[in-house]
Amino acid sequence: MKIINEHNETIIDYVGKAIAKDAMSWNGWRLAHVEVRHPENENDSIYPLRMIQDALREHFKQGDGVVMFCKDGDVLVLAREIAEDHLLWLTKEMEMLFGQTAYSPVRLNVYDLGDRWREVVELFALKKASNLSVLVEDNYTLAPSHSDESLQAEIEELDDICQRIMQYNFKMRGLQNPACVLLVEDDQLTRRLASNVLKNDYRLVTAANAEEAVLAYLLHSPDIVFLDINLPDHNGFSVLKSLMKCDNNAYIVMFSCNGYSDNVIDALNIGAKGFITKPFHKELFWHYIRDCEYQRRMSSK
Repeated sequence: MKIINEHNETIIDYVGKAIAKDAMSWNGWRLAHVEVRHPENENDSIYPLRMIQDALREHFKQGDGVVMFCKDGDVLVLAREIAEDHLLWLTKEMEMLFGQTAYSPVRLNVYDLGDRWREVVELFALKKASNLSVLVEDNYTLAPSHSDESLQAEIEELDDICQRIMQYNFKMRGLQNPACVLLVEDDQLTRRLASNVLKNDYRLVTAANAEEAVLAYLLHSPDIVFLDINLPDHNGFSVLKSLMKCDNNAYIVMFSCNGYSDNVIDALNIGAKGFITKPFHKELFWHYIRDCEYQRRMSSK
């Protein structure tokens, strides 16, 4: 759990955009919003920031997520699967800590992102508009760079002939029947499971590493790509950036056994259409394939 403790209002916009990009990627996540009432004279009381930070860091030390402190005093806790006992603890802890000051918690609002993501996005926009102030740890990178210069250089070194072939393939993408799915995954079992899910409905192309992924994309112009973050030769984010650079219409879904908030947020903001945490269910697999088909149909009209 990351406790935000350095002034930086950008992060609220960064997280909000990631949530708005694809609600399906946030199934199982919750936002706990602690509303705080200010004292009539704020000079009479000190906001118990450090005590709240220490309490949250200790209680949620094994959890994944981020805690944000708003300039209006409200506290936002974004985390995966916040259990009811954690919510009860949060309510009592806030009452106890604020009870030592002139501030007081008004109420605790809990949002399940899978169902109420629009309300969360609106809340984040409101906090940003009201001059939100958050604090960020020194070791926290707001938008970590996953660039890999050697992989990007391979894309940039394509000569004019390859560029023309690539553009032609992209134009022909909508005519592919059946549609093409590219799976970038070095695990043979996962590739076999994906093949069983697709069966005869789609043409499946696989790649076991980043270099194969780039080559397969340029040769086959797949309709949709399922891209693993952890590849043996390069970081999956490097592949995502490279493919988005050469094809801004790419439909890419990232997946990983580590569905950490940083991974989800960065993937969606870089350009991925969704994020799946392993082991992925075939329902999610089909969700993105159908959404891709719908997007392709709409863009062709």
